[in-house]
Amino acid sequence: MDILVVGRLARIADRAPISRLPGEFSSFADTCYHSAVNSATPADGDVVMSEEHGLPGAPEAVEGALLIGVPASALQLALKG
Repeated sequence: MDILVVGRLARIADRAPISRLPGEFSSFADTCYHSAVNSATPADGDVVMSEEHGLPGAPEAVEGALLIGVPASALQLALKG
């Protein structure tokens, strides 16, 4: 399970520079926070990018919603065996 958490955090840090490219955020920490919120709770609205730079957020939200099943599947397999 720890591997899944580390992998998820690495994926958030990997996608963060994409949101930072348009100049929407000033620091890497802000961008990582936005990426984490966007992938964990799609359409939460805690951190919202401007309309002209909002495109990188959509793939993160979709990926976050789809990847909810990966840890759940791994946990189910671990509990079965």
